[in-house]
Amino acid sequence: MDINIKFEFTEEIIVKADIKRLEQVIYNLVNNAINYTGEDRKVWLSIKENKKDYLVEIKDSGKGIKEEELEHISMFQDISAEAFQNQF
Repeated sequence: MDINIKFEFTEEIIVKADIKRLEQVIYNLVNNAINYTGEDRKVWLSIKENKKDYLVEIKDSGKGIKEEELEHISMFQDISAEAFQNQF
């Protein structure tokens, strides 16, 4: 079972963060993308500059999440983002 992971970023980025937590978050997201990708087994990881910070995107070619379930996930993301920011 081959996985095709494509990385997209333009420059080296230095981040002041808890490296263990950052590694855990990225590992979990990439692992989830690999587990739920489509038949073509493609996963994309990109890092983009977004005003004063950076945006990390991890995508896969899977079927996605049902629209009625998105509300629960976005609420979780908001809580997680706030808790994550409070760590620094």
